[in-house]
Amino acid sequence: MSPLIVFTAFSCWAAPEGADAASVEQPATDVATQLDASRDPEPEPKSELKLEPGPEPTREALPDIRFRLEVDLPIFIGSLAVFGVTEGFKAQVSPQTCRWCEPIPVGLTLRDATRWEDTEAGALTSDIVGYGVIPAVSLAFTLIGVGREGEWRKVHEDLIVAWEAVALSAALTNLVKIGAGRQRPYAYAATEHGEPIPFAEDPDQNLSFNSGHTSLAFSMATSMATVATLRGREIAPVMWGVGVPMAGFVAYLRMAGDRHWFGDVLAGAGLGTLVGVGLPWLLHHPVTGVVPRAKARGVELSVLPQPGGVVLAGRM
Repeated sequence: MSPLIVFTAFSCWAAPEGADAASVEQPATDVATQLDASRDPEPEPKSELKLEPGPEPTREALPDIRFRLEVDLPIFIGSLAVFGVTEGFKAQVSPQTCRWCEPIPVGLTLRDATRWEDTEAGALTSDIVGYGVIPAVSLAFTLIGVGREGEWRKVHEDLIVAWEAVALSAALTNLVKIGAGRQRPYAYAATEHGEPIPFAEDPDQNLSFNSGHTSLAFSMATSMATVATLRGREIAPVMWGVGVPMAGFVAYLRMAGDRHWFGDVLAGAGLGTLVGVGLPWLLHHPVTGVVPRAKARGVELSVLPQPGGVVLAGRM
């Protein structure tokens, strides 16, 4: 075989092989390009939003009641003095005979419905609740309210304003008692049975109207709750919700102990509430109170030259 034929045949066989390789390599490149193009573009990195904590909200300042010691202290001391005299000299100032002796029919019906068989137990319980429990609970709530809001520097204001109302209510109650001269239920019953109680043995028997225990209980509960309300304290609703029902319980106990008629405790509750709410509101309301606010005093400092140095002088 001639070399030309062999070379021609080898050339014909090698050419297709080179063509196949080119034809295989070209599609592979196109497929890779198509795959890259079909892929979703990688999302751009998102910037993270960082929230830095802001300043803590400041507590809104509570209302500042009007208070002047030179106004409130005389009212408190004067009322306390009137109560002390009328209570301490009861035998001398009380009426020896009743001016208001006959009860109304409804009063007799309510007396029979509310009087305990052991009247002394009812009277003693009213002493414990009226003179012990209510003052202690009211004071505890006041201190809790002041402590939670960090206003210890104002606690004396709250107490004086409340006790001012209590003292005035007590003084008015005793004056009304002496003026009315109403016979107590137990004294009325003893007289009806032909066994009147001698005045020397019981000078308190004609001091039924109005109920001092009830007046004290309501004035104590409502005055401290009113001060808390004027201050905007969170505990104020609790003081109203606990104090007023306890005062009403004292009113019931005074009837259970046969010490008062229904009208007596009703008047005592009204007087105690009127003074307990009205006096702090009238005198010490942050906006409408009639007690003038204390004037702020400025501080003046001056440097005075003196031989050998200076002197710092000030007026506050």
